[in-house]
Amino acid sequence: MSGAATAVTDSTSGSSVQNTKPSDQKAKGRPLYAFYGKKPRGKQLSNEDYIVWNNNAAPHELRFTAIFHCPLTGECFPAGAYGDSSLYNIEITTNHQGKQVEVVWYTKKSLAEHGASCRVLDCMEYRDALVAGNDVDPAAVAAARRCASAPYTRREAPNLPPIPAALKDKIDERNKRIAAGVATL
Repeated sequence: MSGAATAVTDSTSGSSVQNTKPSDQKAKGRPLYAFYGKKPRGKQLSNEDYIVWNNNAAPHELRFTAIFHCPLTGECFPAGAYGDSSLYNIEITTNHQGKQVEVVWYTKKSLAEHGASCRVLDCMEYRDALVAGNDVDPAAVAAARRCASAPYTRREAPNLPPIPAALKDKIDERNKRIAAGVATL
């Protein structure tokens, strides 16, 4: 699969960010599916791993955001800023715990899923690079990321955006199944 990629500079860190246009990906999260399919993870991903919601606006103002819910650990990764900046906007809002959070709102549901896929893949590759004995430079991995949003470790995870109650219940139920070792849907 050939995809057009452009390198842009992240204004906050000065890092070069590789943005592959979402339209160039033929399947949502294809690299993420491959990443999870490799050992030691060996996990088949499903659409249930993406939790998407909209801003409940008028049809011409409708925007979408997403989180990727890891089927192995239960960790939630919010969508990162990915691709052409005309296709998303970043809103700073307050979540249910009263914490300031960044929400990336996309013009299409599929783009929100791509944003979440790229964010989790950037984070997982960054975390793998931090493992002792690995010959990969974490700084190089962070600099070659897909999202403008920086990768992070689990301890550095950002606060989650305000998630609608019904979707929060879905996440809690999946986390119970993950903790019990039961395969998720």
